Amino acid sequence: MGQIVGYERVSSNEQAINQNALKQQDHRIQEYGVDMVIQDIESGADPDREGFNHLLDLVSQGKVDEIVSTRWDRLTRNELVYLQFKAILKASNVKLTLLDQGEVDLSTAFGELSADMQAMFAVHERRMLKERVQRGCEYRRFNKVAWTRAPWGYGIKNDKYVLDTEPIICILEDRPQNFLELYDEPDTSPLLLSISKSQIAREAVDVFLQTRRTRKVLRYLYLKYGVERKKGTGETGNGQEGDKKRTKGTNLVLSKELLFWSAGGNLKEWLENPVLRGHTAYKKYKKRGSKKDPKDWEMHYDTHPDQRLISDEEFQEIQEILKSNARQIGTPGKTFYLTGLVICERCGHKCVLKRNADYQYYGCRNSTIGCSNRKCIRIEKIDEAIINQLFNRANEIALAPDGLQEEALETSELSILKQQLQELEKILEMNPTHILKKTQYDLQKEIESQSNQANNDNFVQATAMQLIRRPEARKKTFWYTLTLEERDIIYDKLVRKIAILDGEVVSVDLTI
Repeated sequence: MGQIVGYERVSSNEQAINQNALKQQDHRIQEYGVDMVIQDIESGADPDREGFNHLLDLVSQGKVDEIVSTRWDRLTRNELVYLQFKAILKASNVKLTLLDQGEVDLSTAFGELSADMQAMFAVHERRMLKERVQRGCEYRRFNKVAWTRAPWGYGIKNDKYVLDTEPIICILEDRPQNFLELYDEPDTSPLLLSISKSQIAREAVDVFLQTRRTRKVLRYLYLKYGVERKKGTGETGNGQEGDKKRTKGTNLVLSKELLFWSAGGNLKEWLENPVLRGHTAYKKYKKRGSKKDPKDWEMHYDTHPDQRLISDEEFQEIQEILKSNARQIGTPGKTFYLTGLVICERCGHKCVLKRNADYQYYGCRNSTIGCSNRKCIRIEKIDEAIINQLFNRANEIALAPDGLQEEALETSELSILKQQLQELEKILEMNPTHILKKTQYDLQKEIESQSNQANNDNFVQATAMQLIRRPEARKKTFWYTLTLEERDIIYDKLVRKIAILDGEVVSVDLTI
């Protein structure tokens, strides 16, 4: 004999708005009387739900006599999935009971018509909801208002992003000498020297620019604001030994009031959010939920310029650091300031850092699986080749005319776009149609985007040029006295790649 199986589903949005939505379904289905319950927290339009697929597998195996749910839209909001589900129920002769709509009888034409109408209403409701959401999004984009969720350190006020300046935490080491006299002060009192989310957010940016690693930022924040979790035992219930369980201490970092990033990837994504620079981005996600490439976002610039957390110049530096970090390969804890820059001349792959008790050296990562470049090269030898190249380049630039040193030519593609815009504006004066205005807007945005990218490149180039033009750069002793941290920063700006072959440096490719 088969089982009576209950199926419960809420979307992630429903769960976020009403955390009891799933509990309410579960209570009603358990009251009906079922042998087991299957749950999903997914959209009803998604045909690939783990719980729903498991339910269909049980039905196909003949292990289910009856399915109990609250409504058709809990089972599916997709017409194709409905038709497949109905066919499976008819073939397996499984009874379906919907607590809000009654027993579904698929054995008669009228019963099947009734089920079709109920299911189609669920599909129609989803279509209407999708249409309302789409219109709402179009309205928000047209009026350049804040998107539905503010990034960490921000809030939304009057449809604009604003820095969250509400005090949320006080640090013991910063407390005033008369702190005992302030016991009755409200939490928002300026006398308490409280810290807001926007202050912590800015602090995170400063620490990242200094340490250049997302994990180091998280470690710093956890040490400063978090409370270490404590493992121990605590008595529950009647206090008997068997009721003891492991407990954990408070962690402010994971509390609702403070709650910031729990992984380096989350911090990276936050740093790249245009809201922090005073801009708003729309159409960031594809239909299936994955994020688009930033160049495909619909950007609206300076929507809240007075609420910037980071400047454009700082963002360029952040991008360069993140790009440099993305190059790091090898075993955790064994990355180095040269990792990602050293390339095998034979196979073209990045080399990995290797160490023994006395030396550090690089070798081709494919040397044991096909590449014949099996001889490693010590770091000292690579450094010597880089310094020679930088020293020679610094002296070459010092002798070059000033105009050649800082020349920045506009890209040919950008020039063509500007020429097209000029021609289009002439046509618009005679024929200002909606289509031409839309084309003008798209061209302006493309020129703005490419100009920003060109400015980014110029900033990086100028920074590299400033480094190489320093008077001390024309002395080899300057390069040899750099610390590892300084080489990490400077090499990242000046060195594009180092090619090695048979234990020797073949070439050093610079960015300037």
